[in-house]
Amino acid sequence: MKKIKMEMPDFSDYRRKEGLNQLRTNLAFCGDGIKVISITSSVPNEGKSSVAFSLACVMAENGKKILLVDCDLRKSVMVAKYHMEGIDKGLSHFLSGQAKEEEIIYETPQEGLHIAVAGPLSPDPTGLVESDLFDQFMK
Repeated sequence: MKKIKMEMPDFSDYRRKEGLNQLRTNLAFCGDGIKVISITSSVPNEGKSSVAFSLACVMAENGKKILLVDCDLRKSVMVAKYHMEGIDKGLSHFLSGQAKEEEIIYETPQEGLHIAVAGPLSPDPTGLVESDLFDQFMK
């Protein structure tokens, strides 16, 4: 698995760290059967990427094995926001048959945290996410 270079989120703000810890704890009370968590909103720029990435980091710090999947195939900000280097392929490559699953999952500097970025924009992002291949990938 290829390891990427990137900027990790800043957890020096006590309120932010405590909020993430509270969210992590609340998710733990939902039970062990939960394997997928989706973070979404109805409008852009509400902090979905920041919350998703920060929560993934906090959960990985707690010993969980995490795969963060960036499914924003329309307007992803993850790679630019965290200055990721060394990424060749993303989810759109896999869903369009241009890459294998193992080619789109990258190891991050945070132990236990892996990421699959969205990849290049697709002309039909909805079709890709509604595909059987996406369902298989998520399982």
